[in-house]
Amino acid sequence: MLTLRHGVTRFQITLVCFEAKHTAGEFNSPFYREGLWLPPEELANYPVSAPQRRLAQQLTMPDRQRRLF
Repeated sequence: MLTLRHGVTRFQITLVCFEAKHTAGEFNSPFYREGLWLPPEELANYPVSAPQRRLAQQLTMPDRQRRLF
């Protein structure tokens, strides 16, 4: 689990990331028409927001703890 905080004007956004491993199946969401399973290293190739880019950078750090249990 990784938590990032981001400020936008007077608002504070907290992003909580739970890393998952895709093992099988297709993307299916009631909210989004399309989605991709991809490794964090590939997020730089997509248009993401500043906090999402920070999250991807944190996820690709070689010395971070990968599992909670």
